[in-house]
Amino acid sequence: MKNSTYNSVPVIASIIGSKSRKAMYLTNVTSLDGSRIYKDKWVPTSWGTTSKTTIEWDYDSQSLVEYPMKKVSESMVVDRYDTSNVSCIKAKLIDGVVVEYLQLKDRYIIHIPTWLIKNFEERYTVSVKDDDLMHNDNNYESVAEQTAYDSVVAETFSYITRDTMNFEVDSLTQWEIDNPEYAS
Repeated sequence: MKNSTYNSVPVIASIIGSKSRKAMYLTNVTSLDGSRIYKDKWVPTSWGTTSKTTIEWDYDSQSLVEYPMKKVSESMVVDRYDTSNVSCIKAKLIDGVVVEYLQLKDRYIIHIPTWLIKNFEERYTVSVKDDDLMHNDNNYESVAEQTAYDSVVAETFSYITRDTMNFEVDSLTQWEIDNPEYAS
């Protein structure tokens, strides 16, 4: 990530452009570490009277953000189809009512000028500690699946005690332990 040419605070957001190209609407705005969530906001794309400074941004990642179509204003540029000719507007049935959403996939790092970040309102602050995470956060299985798997393994190998775990057993001896009906 590059630094901006002006004093700024970087945030990650999805962007909806304006028809005038003088501003952009930032939605799902978060700090770089994800600890602060800000309210959606219009920001200018350039400022200054004698020498124009243009806001700087970098591509960050892809993450699905759904923006309600009922919040779309006349000044917003809404692309109804992406480059693959797939609709960007999806509908969901919520409480018996069809609700349409604009799906935004690209996330950007936007360098917000320090004089402008003071006007951003925090929705909430997230404090993430290692204690807050589930013990299997890096596991693709759910907690229930992992618990079921662990209980099956424990039951299958219940005959192995701590005493037998502390020394090495050659393969033939281990086979005889696992298959007592064939022991010689």
